[in-house]
Amino acid sequence: MSEARSDTLVEMKIASDPRLLNIVRCAIERLSQMLGFSQQEARMITLAVDEACANVICHTYEKRSDCEITIQCRRLPDGLEIVLQDGGPKVEEGLLKPRPLDEVKPGGLGLHFMYSIMDRVTYDPEYQDGNRLIMIKKFKPAPTREPSA
Repeated sequence: MSEARSDTLVEMKIASDPRLLNIVRCAIERLSQMLGFSQQEARMITLAVDEACANVICHTYEKRSDCEITIQCRRLPDGLEIVLQDGGPKVEEGLLKPRPLDEVKPGGLGLHFMYSIMDRVTYDPEYQDGNRLIMIKKFKPAPTREPSA
């Protein structure tokens, strides 16, 4: 099972029931804003986490609602780390491919959103009890101001 590190700000354990994703979305959006991300950035981070959780529910747990997902959020010196852990069969990261954006059909854009929104998305190959997805979003650098003449 997961073990909260001392730098963990929030840890949630939810059943793999899609109805519970609203709770996750609310927590992630609020935490992101609290850490200093803009409202738009917080919404995008929330979308990436929501898509990751939905992928676990749909693909890893095959829509079973009686499994567990753990979400840990840690503040980094330069951003936010969000770690999702599940107890499903190992995901082979090399086989994950976002579908082409020119294919017009509903669904299937979760990986695209995750990779385009977050600065880093990786699976921990050392994690043995299922899957551990690590997503990092860095703070935007502050705009530099030209010195006044």
